[in-house]
Amino acid sequence: MKEARKQLWIGAAIGLLSPAVFWGLAYTFTNLAFESNNSTEYILEAIYLKYLKVAVLINLLPFLYFVRKERDEICRGILLGTIITGLIFAIIILTAQ
Repeated sequence: MKEARKQLWIGAAIGLLSPAVFWGLAYTFTNLAFESNNSTEYILEAIYLKYLKVAVLINLLPFLYFVRKERDEICRGILLGTIITGLIFAIIILTAQ
């Protein structure tokens, strides 16, 4: 039982961290590519909101990997992390518009 709970927490960590890492990398590369000024600020905000939506889908990669490896508890954790991340990103997206 303790091993299953540990794997659940590992999956939840993967589910929470992978979208955050993806969004951080996308944010960094977008800032490097575009100079932020008054005329591009609105466009950059729209791009960042699109990245938030894609970031949640990034969890599909580790989820499918662990499904093939038949690590069900880690998959449950990734799903839990995805739901939490999705709710947080939905709040961010809805308050930004």
